[in-house]
Amino acid sequence: MRKKILFNFCLSAILVVICTVTFAKDKTNDDPYAEIFEKIESLYGKTKIPGLSLVIVDEENAYFRNYGYADKKNQTQVTSKTLFELGSTSKAFTALAILKLEKEGLVDLEDKISFYIPWFKLFYKGKEVQVTLKQLLHHTSGIPVETIAKIPQGKEMGMLEKTVRQINNLELNNLPGKEFEYATINYDILGLIIEKVSNIPFGQYLQEDIFTPLGMVTTSVGIPNDKNIAKGYKVSFFKPREYEAPRYKGNEPAGYVVSNAWDMAKWLRYQIDLDTCSFQDIIRRSHNADMSVYPTGLSSYAAGWRINSYRGKKIFHGGLNPNFSSFVGLLPNKKVAFTILSNSNSEYTSYCGNFIMGLMNNEEVSELQEPENSIDKVFSLISFIMIVFLLVFFFLLTWIIKDLFKGARSFNRINFNIAKKIFFSLVLTLPFIYGVYLLPNALMDFTWEAAIVWAPRSYIIGCILFVVAVLVVWLINILSLVIPAKNKHFRSLPMIAILSIMSGLANMVIILLLINAIGAEARIGYLLYYFGLALVFYISGRKIIQTKLIKISLSIVYELRMKLINKIFLSSFQKFEKIDNGRVYATLNQDTATISNSVNIIISLISNIITIIGVFMYLGTISLAATLLILSVIASVAILYYFVSNKTNILFEQARDTANRFSGLIDGLLYGFKELSLSVLKKKEYAAEVEESCSELRKKSGSALIKFVNAFLIGETLLIAVLGSVSFLIPFVFPEIPDYKLLGFIMIVLYLIGPINGVLNAIPNVMQIKVSWKRIKNFIEEIKPDLKFVDIIKGKTKKEGIETLSVQGLIFEYNNKEEEHNFKVGPINLDVSKGEILFIIGGNGSGKSTLANLLTGLYSSDQGELKINGQRVAGEELGEKYSAIFSNQHVFKKLYGIKTEDKIDELNYLLKLLRLEEKVSINESEFSTIELSNGQRKRLSLMKCFLEDSQIYLFDEWAADQDPEYKKVFYYELLQEMKKQGKIVIAITHDDNYFDVADKIIKMDMGKIVEHKEVNTVNKVV
Repeated sequence: MRKKILFNFCLSAILVVICTVTFAKDKTNDDPYAEIFEKIESLYGKTKIPGLSLVIVDEENAYFRNYGYADKKNQTQVTSKTLFELGSTSKAFTALAILKLEKEGLVDLEDKISFYIPWFKLFYKGKEVQVTLKQLLHHTSGIPVETIAKIPQGKEMGMLEKTVRQINNLELNNLPGKEFEYATINYDILGLIIEKVSNIPFGQYLQEDIFTPLGMVTTSVGIPNDKNIAKGYKVSFFKPREYEAPRYKGNEPAGYVVSNAWDMAKWLRYQIDLDTCSFQDIIRRSHNADMSVYPTGLSSYAAGWRINSYRGKKIFHGGLNPNFSSFVGLLPNKKVAFTILSNSNSEYTSYCGNFIMGLMNNEEVSELQEPENSIDKVFSLISFIMIVFLLVFFFLLTWIIKDLFKGARSFNRINFNIAKKIFFSLVLTLPFIYGVYLLPNALMDFTWEAAIVWAPRSYIIGCILFVVAVLVVWLINILSLVIPAKNKHFRSLPMIAILSIMSGLANMVIILLLINAIGAEARIGYLLYYFGLALVFYISGRKIIQTKLIKISLSIVYELRMKLINKIFLSSFQKFEKIDNGRVYATLNQDTATISNSVNIIISLISNIITIIGVFMYLGTISLAATLLILSVIASVAILYYFVSNKTNILFEQARDTANRFSGLIDGLLYGFKELSLSVLKKKEYAAEVEESCSELRKKSGSALIKFVNAFLIGETLLIAVLGSVSFLIPFVFPEIPDYKLLGFIMIVLYLIGPINGVLNAIPNVMQIKVSWKRIKNFIEEIKPDLKFVDIIKGKTKKEGIETLSVQGLIFEYNNKEEEHNFKVGPINLDVSKGEILFIIGGNGSGKSTLANLLTGLYSSDQGELKINGQRVAGEELGEKYSAIFSNQHVFKKLYGIKTEDKIDELNYLLKLLRLEEKVSINESEFSTIELSNGQRKRLSLMKCFLEDSQIYLFDEWAADQDPEYKKVFYYELLQEMKKQGKIVIAITHDDNYFDVADKIIKMDMGKIVEHKEVNTVNKVV
């Protein structure tokens, strides 16, 4: 044994000297691999690998190139002596050890595993089957690739056997020897067999029987021979980050040989017969491809090597560990070989290896597909979205807590219905959490334990954030139920906002799943589960959102209208009279409806914007440059819309003014149709004015909307142009994008046209909402409630007997800025007592109606005072003392403020008295009809006065529409009845035949009392 060790040591020393002399030849000025080094240097910037070591050997020399850092934190440069884990390129050493043992007669490749490991059993379709060493060597054992996830962590002795025991009694994917399926654990079984045969640990065997004879003095298994080991890095959130992977001593035969460029140069020279050693024959044998199964692509597997005979024999293998990667390439016919070692799990290592091999073999390397680190990109995107999502949740949570302390929310007692909602909402979260649980299996056939090691940190963080987001949604839902907002709309808005965001994300997931389903490695069952989950959530989410929005929109219309109407009710007649009827109609109908639609528009905008942002972030992971191109087009469309919106805002304002005018004309048509009907010419001119207003409204609204349509069509044209660019130009501008990704790009852009158009189409709606909101705000400001009416509306006034009504120095002046001289009424002085009848006479325009409005409190006087029973009374309180019938009296079909249930006899008497018993009946305080003549409608109003039984009656030209016979009844019977009841009666009249009925008569002219007389009782005819 000592002689053997001494011999090996001497041989190693000789080989070191030979290699040192050989490698001492540095590159000459005529570097044959200058193009390769230049390409790798340019590629290295893309790889973002912290440190990389490259060596090329040929018949002339060995060429070393080192890039980056072995330790980024300490800025330790990579050298040719820096040690790296080789990953799966370690398998070639394990295969060489098996072939060496076979040569020595210690193993036979046709032997069954059970010959060396009796307890180990494998099954296929429930029946035990035997697997040979050759099938392990060539990956035709039928052991599934996903068994890598079963390899246990650990660094203690016996881990190799523990690893093999993990798959004892395993069900195979294929019958042994029938199909190739790469499973790294095949070589762990071979490593255990090496231990069983040699009776020494696997690492010790390779060190003594493989590395030392080959002169690879710094190469080892698992644990490095010196401290010059590079720090390992794992790609996470778009760049490599330092990561100390756990030890997998049970996987050392398959992936944990540690070496450097210097030692690997020696290994390469032996592989292509530039140097010879005692293993030369078995090294050549290790390059013999297994032809017992069909090749995978253009490659077959040998003993730790992949063999490709297209355009000359190429021998290669890649290696990937959680934080290291490598690639070895051999071109034996050209007598050239190379290796790349890196301290990151980047797939760029194999890409660079294939790139070099293609250049060396004069192949077209532009067809090579660049790696994408798609898992990291997707889950980095998910992590970012979830962070934003959680920030929104945090805002909502803060809002809820703040409302609780402000008293805007209160605790709701948990009852069965709330508990049921909480339980079912929790149940609804389970499919999503289960989907996260399935992810390692769905994406990589991994367990979570293995995924944590192999997957990027973004994967773990993205999954955690997603689960947290799901639970936070559940928490927000619980808080909304347990601590509801007092405003019923606010109760739903947080959940609607959350569902809108999540629906947008679900929409994004659907399109990404559809795109990635083409050629996806994930099993179809998992894809269908996630697709179904996203689809069900998207549809159900939209259903809930739309249902709630309909209810909220209708409630908003109701509440907004009632708010405006209540404002009107709390306003004085004097203020309200100045507001154009058309404006009232337009505000209450058009503007409130526009505002109610704003909720739907805003929620749709949120959903569309989230979908667009998420999908564009995903597109950026495919090609940032191409994505920026599309974004620039969309930005130009947005800028165009911005300028258009500024210009069209004026048109929308003008259109809204025209809408007021049009509504006013319709109001005139409804209430002035009688006057218009008297003259065809009047009708014609009025119809022309209505048509002009309607046409102006059409033109201005159309001009505003057409400007948006023009901008929209320009934008859509540009988007279609982008599609053309993606199809025709991007393949030339961005040749690195593969065809299938280009197809996905086109599909995504096509899909995005819908959400983008939705956003663009919402802009004119937003402008209209802005205009409507401004109009409503101005309307509310103009009809600010008169607080003096609040108590009256609430019924807090007292009803008391009235003995006298007196007016002293009452003055009122109209404030019309367009008139040079405003009409003025007053000063007015008069007194009227209980049981008296006062007639107010005068010509048209004398101020009679204005005086009536002042007496009833509808107008507030500028000076003077009104007194009841000698006490000053505010004008707004006077109305409660009156029952009035004005000349333009509106007859309501219902008797508001009057309970008729106990007045059946009185109602019948009054209907008979007013000669309406055959025309009208009353049921539940409502007239059966008001489709009567003007005189009959005024009699209905008079009936209302009798039923109200107020202390003061005011009649403005009541008898003007009555027939002579009933005029007589009014003056001589009805007024006298009121007088007997002790009422104060004020009548505005032109019926001079009945002036003798009055106790007092005042005559108005130019706003002043020009005559005031009292009628002697003896001269009265009643």
